[in-house]
Amino acid sequence: MTGYFELSWLDVVISLVLVGVLLIVSLVQRLGIGRGVFAGAIRTFVQLMLIGYVLKFVFDLSKWYWVLLMLAVMLVVAARTAATRDECRQPGRMRIAGTAIVAGVVVTMVTVVALVIRIRPWYLPQILIPISGMVIGNTMNAVSLTTSRFRSEMGHQRGQVEAALALGATSTQASARAFRQGMKAGLVPTMNALMVVGLVQLPGMMSGQIIAGVLSVQAVRYQIVVMYMIACGAAVGSLVAAVLVRRQLFTQRHQLRSEYL
Repeated sequence: MTGYFELSWLDVVISLVLVGVLLIVSLVQRLGIGRGVFAGAIRTFVQLMLIGYVLKFVFDLSKWYWVLLMLAVMLVVAARTAATRDECRQPGRMRIAGTAIVAGVVVTMVTVVALVIRIRPWYLPQILIPISGMVIGNTMNAVSLTTSRFRSEMGHQRGQVEAALALGATSTQASARAFRQGMKAGLVPTMNALMVVGLVQLPGMMSGQIIAGVLSVQAVRYQIVVMYMIACGAAVGSLVAAVLVRRQLFTQRHQLRSEYL
């Protein structure tokens, strides 16, 4: 099969029935998320329409600085989103989230562009932007979960941490258990995805390529690379986020800053 199935605007409107199911469930069960469902459906439409035109503009120009500008905007939005999910209201949340996400994305994308896909030119927007977006989104989730869980565990283990510090332990040693728990929490979605992909879930990129007429074997190869990219980005982002949060929680003299919990 070649080509792809085109969707009309009528088809898109009909698909609102699917959102209606969620709205009905909310109303019947009195979940109180009706407004959120409606707002989410509208935002999805508007945001995807806008990004469609933006992508067309960037693809047509195919200039490296437009590609980097778009990736920068995506990174800023991801950092802000991850920061707002951090329950700590002290300064530095966005810096931590942004640094961790950028680290995960840069390590992953440099490796993929240089050694795996080897696109020419390196900024080819049709490839770089979509796959970077997948890595950014998943790294954002990992960073958000890691920082939130790490702070939570530090709050629960505060007595143990302070006791360890009083006995001469360093901040790294005293917070080791909470550090590991935070990272595990951040990597759970990635690990789950790696375990069930192809059995329970057919990922969007592979499904989209198959629908567009790409041979299933070639689509699978791309999806394998994407899954490994997501794993790398999540791992690096989660690690950097946990390290930065730990630095924020302790002074240079290894004293716990309780106001950051």
